[in-house]
Amino acid sequence: MKKTFLVLLITLLATVVFAFPAGTFNLGGNAGFTTYKANSDAKASNTIYFNPNIGYLFMDNVSADVLLGFSSNSHNKATSTSFDAGLGARYFLGMGDNKLYAGLGAIFGSHSYKFGSVKTTDSGTHLNAKLGFLVPVTPDVFLDLGAKYEMGMGDYKDNTLGINLGLQIFTPLF
Repeated sequence: MKKTFLVLLITLLATVVFAFPAGTFNLGGNAGFTTYKANSDAKASNTIYFNPNIGYLFMDNVSADVLLGFSSNSHNKATSTSFDAGLGARYFLGMGDNKLYAGLGAIFGSHSYKFGSVKTTDSGTHLNAKLGFLVPVTPDVFLDLGAKYEMGMGDYKDNTLGINLGLQIFTPLF
């Protein structure tokens, strides 16, 4: 047991060396599929979305991120459009050429809905948590395979669970 723990600890410490250094700039985005439920009794609604992000690693393996999002849906006579903006942070852990990450963020969203002649808008704040795996395409470009969970705050009680597929580019800023 002690040998197994020691081997795992050494492996973990050795992989951190291969994560991203401070001063790295990140530009990326993902497209994904989500299943949305307004509450536990509601039927699920499926959405495809696009979320660009901009990040800066202010210390080794830790980035501060600007999070953006846009989605537009229509079904029969109903349409909806959403725009989201927020701030977040991610921690990266190297695993050879691959990288694991975990992140948290706070997002403000504005949503508009139209059904026939009836139009309405609302807005709210979400907390999001995400986990992902970066697979190198080139030394600076990574395929981003991830999952995220968003939880509404205050009067905004919706929850979203989704999977993501995207690209992330990491390059030194100076």
